[in-house]
Amino acid sequence: MAFQPGNPGRPKGAKGKKLELFRSNNEKLQRKVLDMALGGDVAMLKIIADRLWPKLRAEAVPVRVTTASSDLASKGAAIIDAALAGQLTPDVLRDLLSALADQARLVEFTEIEARLQALEGQEPVAPWERRSDDKLPMRGRKR
Repeated sequence: MAFQPGNPGRPKGAKGKKLELFRSNNEKLQRKVLDMALGGDVAMLKIIADRLWPKLRAEAVPVRVTTASSDLASKGAAIIDAALAGQLTPDVLRDLLSALADQARLVEFTEIEARLQALEGQEPVAPWERRSDDKLPMRGRKR
């Protein structure tokens, strides 16, 4: 639900009443949760365990995949070969192939832009090589 025009909402620094209630009874609540967990309440045990021992997350390690060719198809084949040889886990394989597909799209867009500029009679310039004062062509409009 959005605020109505002219209604700025709660002032910065204002504390909610519910939050203040929890903060004022912090020690009592901690003792109660601990007592419930020690009394066999499985839900409270899970809450405490999740706070004390957070779930382990997979941590990617750097990988090096070498290929004799620099084209994207050869790089993709080398990545798949490394996974088939057990050097890469399936999730790392997925991430690397996704990054390679993104790179292929960037190359494709750069080539399309260069072709379009050549058709329009301009010298192709990559977007990152343009100067801020370069004029872009106005297609379909009278100048």
